[in-house]
Amino acid sequence: MSLSRKNKQGLVSLLVVGLIIAYIPRLVNSFTEIERPIITSKEAVTLHNKFVQKEKELFQEKSKVKKKSRYKVPPTKFDPNTYRVEDWLHLGLSRRQADVVIKFASHGLSSNKELKKIFVIPEALYDLMKDSTIYPVKELENRFPEKDSVSYEPVAIDINTSGQLELETLPGIGPFYARKIIEYRLELGGYANTSQLMELWKFDVHKFHKVKDYVNVGNGISVPLNINEATLDELKAHPYIDYSVANSIVKLREQREGFYSIDDILESKLIDYPLFDKIKDYIKVE
Repeated sequence: MSLSRKNKQGLVSLLVVGLIIAYIPRLVNSFTEIERPIITSKEAVTLHNKFVQKEKELFQEKSKVKKKSRYKVPPTKFDPNTYRVEDWLHLGLSRRQADVVIKFASHGLSSNKELKKIFVIPEALYDLMKDSTIYPVKELENRFPEKDSVSYEPVAIDINTSGQLELETLPGIGPFYARKIIEYRLELGGYANTSQLMELWKFDVHKFHKVKDYVNVGNGISVPLNINEATLDELKAHPYIDYSVANSIVKLREQREGFYSIDDILESKLIDYPLFDKIKDYIKVE
């Protein structure tokens, strides 16, 4: 079938329009510049640092959670003075830490403040159990007469085992110094001699002479530090041993591969005889 000239022209026009419609988008794209994201090297470093910091924060959070999960909340209200080794182990302490706490508790604990002073109890565990503790109310023994009695004469007491009420019966010792004596006893690990009372804030010679005939130290130190095992943190927690001295003991122990006598620590340049004389009662070698 033949097409008329007019039909042929219409068909050609239709094809041309179709081609134009098909190729116009391609032509437009070829002349249009595509915007691409541009980032400078400085911005790249900044983004990288932010990513690294975020990863570090996430790791620290996970570490904290893992560390806290080691310790447990006490199942019931409890008196730290009557807790056994097994009970402390259940809360998350090691056997050695539990033994130390038991020794401190054997002298009598009367408050959370005293409990917190025990250096082997981690802060994380203390926070978990501080609201679960209960303490017995101590009563004065009959051997202590009333202070306002004319014939008042205090009986010599052991400052390493006595409670606050007993200490308050001493001449010139009120609630404030009674608490300080107990707190410092916990920090030291026990008094080696009664003259250490003068190391308390504003506890001068005059005050000491008023009580010196009425106090003793009983069996003395309750928990000497084993310098062959004590950690840096355990050593520097003692009032007589600062970080530098504690670090020197640890380093010297590593160099010597252990101590054979407490006198060996005198090899440290940071420990002179006066300092050694102060700490010798608080250390041991095993």
